[in-house]
Amino acid sequence: MILLISQLSGSCSKSSESPEIKTFMSDLPARIIGLTFDGNGNMYVGTIGSQAQKSILKITHDAKISTFKSIECFAIEYLKTGKNDTLYASIIIDDTDGGAQIVKIAPDATMSLFSDGFTQPVGLTFDMENNLFVIDAMTRKVYKISSTKEKSVFIDLGMNPDVPENFYHGIAFDGDCKNLYIAGLTTGNNGNMLKYHINNEGTIDEPIIISDHYSKQVVVHNNVVYSTVDSSSLLIINEDGSQKVINNSLLNDGMNLCFGQKEFGENTLYINTFNKIVQVSW
Repeated sequence: MILLISQLSGSCSKSSESPEIKTFMSDLPARIIGLTFDGNGNMYVGTIGSQAQKSILKITHDAKISTFKSIECFAIEYLKTGKNDTLYASIIIDDTDGGAQIVKIAPDATMSLFSDGFTQPVGLTFDMENNLFVIDAMTRKVYKISSTKEKSVFIDLGMNPDVPENFYHGIAFDGDCKNLYIAGLTTGNNGNMLKYHINNEGTIDEPIIISDHYSKQVVVHNNVVYSTVDSSSLLIINEDGSQKVINNSLLNDGMNLCFGQKEFGENTLYINTFNKIVQVSW
């Protein structure tokens, strides 16, 4: 049985503070999806559109834009930085079952295939051993891929009758990789967020539903969970379970979110919509 954790009233916490929300950049050359930072403090975003060739843009803290890598594909879905500033991108080659891949891109922009056979890989996260976890929205599976490219099913969301039948897009570990968060949504503006506890043996407990919001993506920073929800809001869940939803017109169509590095501010949250990047700071 899956438990639903209701909203708690918290003491002094992120959910009780009012952040400053402003536009960081809005004059991007194309619609965007995916957002990550490398260790040198550079931001990377992927472009979407009708053209056959998509691009990953590199953005400096002073908003200078350059093309880091061009990729021939149907769509870029998600970006994540791994060890040694290697960039991982989930891309859709075609819209058939199994027509999507995870590619790795070295700092010199050299690209190679990391794993394939996905349908819609829309979220990536790493554990402490540098295993990559990929969530596939269409198959409702979480895959674990080792650094030596061994691929296995870690969680089959479709096999648990208590897990709501949502499209799960977001996935993130907490700081010590003891808990895994999975964000889900449906076309009817319903959704939820699941929390899986990871045991010392690497097995998982039954999930707990910690939110019933329409959740898109999720990130965990200092044991606080942040999620883009309800198409126009930011959900914050503190370690004590207290929650707050922040509504702001700048967050309309908010999708991916990531905390900055170096000059971008390591405690500053960045969220991309289709046509801009929003900065959230406390």
